[in-house]
Amino acid sequence: MQNLSLIINTVSKNADVWPMFFGQIEQHAPAAFFEKKYVFVDECDEPVPEGYEVVLYEKDKMYREQFVECIKSVPEEYCIYISEDYILYDDIQTNLIVEYVDILKKNLDVSFVRFTKGGIVDLDYLNYQNHEGLYELYNFLPYF
Repeated sequence: MQNLSLIINTVSKNADVWPMFFGQIEQHAPAAFFEKKYVFVDECDEPVPEGYEVVLYEKDKMYREQFVECIKSVPEEYCIYISEDYILYDDIQTNLIVEYVDILKKNLDVSFVRFTKGGIVDLDYLNYQNHEGLYELYNFLPYF
């Protein structure tokens, strides 16, 4: 998808899971769906698959500082951000991602969409603009 990147945040000490993690992405995400794919990491002695751009951060800095420095290397307007412990076990729902990016484009008061699996607590949140499965949360609500 044009102007949509995939950002993976990881740390070199977790490189032992990279083959499985990247393999699951390749298996469950269409190859050309993301305009570009990035790996934010402290050092990269292990190979990452072709098609991923490695962006190094300083391991001595706080997470926020690491992320802010790395995100400056990402020119795409929209991104999906995951860590190496977010293992895909099924195909991504590209149609929903396209729909949510469209919502972000049209509603400048919405700054991000967070993908989560829910259902533990039923709080009867209202659907955002009648979109099934998309809820607007406020920081004063329980479980924000």
